[in-house]
Amino acid sequence: MLDDVIVEVEPSLAVVSAISEVKPAILLSLDVGTSGVRAALFDEFGREISGAQVSNRRNLSSVPDFAELDAHSIVEQVSVTIDELLARYVETATRIELVSISTFWHSLIGVDSVGYPTTPLLSWADTRGARMAKNLRERFDEHEIHSRTGCRFHPSFWPANYCG
Repeated sequence: MLDDVIVEVEPSLAVVSAISEVKPAILLSLDVGTSGVRAALFDEFGREISGAQVSNRRNLSSVPDFAELDAHSIVEQVSVTIDELLARYVETATRIELVSISTFWHSLIGVDSVGYPTTPLLSWADTRGARMAKNLRERFDEHEIHSRTGCRFHPSFWPANYCG
């Protein structure tokens, strides 16, 4: 019965006008990695918008061993990269409804109660915790810890760097 009613209803011109003005949502994708920051825009079908990408490489000569990265410089580089992308694609900025972020899966940054970094970011190349990671493997069941926490005993695993 509802189908019969709906078939006979014609949308008003105002509704049709509003629907025709709707533009598809855009996805802003960010990749924050050891070597730099990349940003790109994707359409409603998940296709990268041609030319809508920016890549800013980190000055690796200023990070001789990749062990620690400065949190402030990472945030600044992310901001600059997004600004550059949106400056090129100003017309799409208001259509960004989704954001995806891929970042350092192996680390984190400690922050205080107001969001100020209290630690550096330890990268995948930080090997200072290798001895402690080995010690953790000897003392605990790594498989059980991994199942419970998602963490493996890797030199960049925080307890390996900040225990002992």
